[in-house]
Amino acid sequence: MNASRISLLLAVLFGLPLGIASAFAVEAPENDAPLKPNILFIVLDDFGFGDLGANGSNGEVVTPHLDRFAAEGVRFTRNYVNASCTVTRAGILTGQQPERHGFRPDAIGISPEVTTLPEALQAAGYHTYHIGKWHLGYLSRLAWPTRQGYDEFYGFLAQNLLGGQRDGEWRFRAPSYRRPALQVNEEPPVVRKGHLSDLLATHAEETIAQLATRDSPWFLSVWTFAPHTPVDPHQRFAKRHPDTPAGRYLALIEQVDDVVGRILASLEQHGLVDDTFVMIVSDNGGTGANVDSNAPFIGSKTTFQQGGIRTPLLLRWPGRLEAGQVTDALAYYLDYYPTIATLAGAEPPPEPTGLNLIELLEGSARREHNFYWEAVNAKSQTWAAMSPDGRWRLQQAIIGPVVL
Repeated sequence: MNASRISLLLAVLFGLPLGIASAFAVEAPENDAPLKPNILFIVLDDFGFGDLGANGSNGEVVTPHLDRFAAEGVRFTRNYVNASCTVTRAGILTGQQPERHGFRPDAIGISPEVTTLPEALQAAGYHTYHIGKWHLGYLSRLAWPTRQGYDEFYGFLAQNLLGGQRDGEWRFRAPSYRRPALQVNEEPPVVRKGHLSDLLATHAEETIAQLATRDSPWFLSVWTFAPHTPVDPHQRFAKRHPDTPAGRYLALIEQVDDVVGRILASLEQHGLVDDTFVMIVSDNGGTGANVDSNAPFIGSKTTFQQGGIRTPLLLRWPGRLEAGQVTDALAYYLDYYPTIATLAGAEPPPEPTGLNLIELLEGSARREHNFYWEAVNAKSQTWAAMSPDGRWRLQQAIIGPVVL
């Protein structure tokens, strides 16, 4: 509402002469962002440090949309996650070491007793929507997105369930990008025509258009499957690269970038850029099977070496975060929950070990807790730790001594 309208309203309500009423009228900023920003949280699957062109790849990687986004916001060069998809996701949504509440990378999921990030945001007045991969349990409906804090869900519970159901029973199959079975909320999955990445991008565009009409703030998480195996890009990207394992992987990376570009363009189309805090991360390092996707670091997904746990992290919030920042400040996947919760005015996770990344950038937060990683099964255990300042690391491999 502009100052003239405010003056007229004051004059009508209180019988003031228009000139006097004008003295009390304060010009409201035309493009002032809401007190609680919308939040878009994109998680890429097995996207390594070297898969981002802005990180100084060898020139073969084509990620213009991600590179542009990085230039518009903040790029972290020392962001640490966990070494596998499920464990990282559990840490993101709980803000705690997954082992702390007994979480294991199986099909059981997060305990219903744990308050998740979307649940905290719901309590703060947010509408919550999840699109894409879940991978946080499917054996019980209590582990499904709609029981873990999301108002709406469109996607798949795990990649081996992309084959859908037959006679009400899940069909466990090798994952495929082609004709995936996707579900809406808790309805049975339905086979959809097309490439999985395109289907998720289209639904994200439609969802943003819908969310743009809401009066309440919203939290939208889009978790892609690409560039996770199988390496199967759409033909329109594949034809731009050699028909080799490396060429197909680079094409899939280009398609991932296209998905991100479409989602960001949708924000712009609906006038939501200035009102939306956007975070883009990867759940773990790449496999490195076709391209050295974690360069310049050694190690790959499932390992606690740098290549397995050091991945891209990009933030953008126009008018709040200075564009073009590149920082080597240490970030951790347990930081995401307290960062988003603080911005949203929501309750932080209990006894958080993570920090608010905005305060970290401003220099008002100081990390005191070590970084920890652990993986165990019936036959072996491996772990790693790093000091809060990142100056030293310890690692116990499955076989061998502790390495400094």
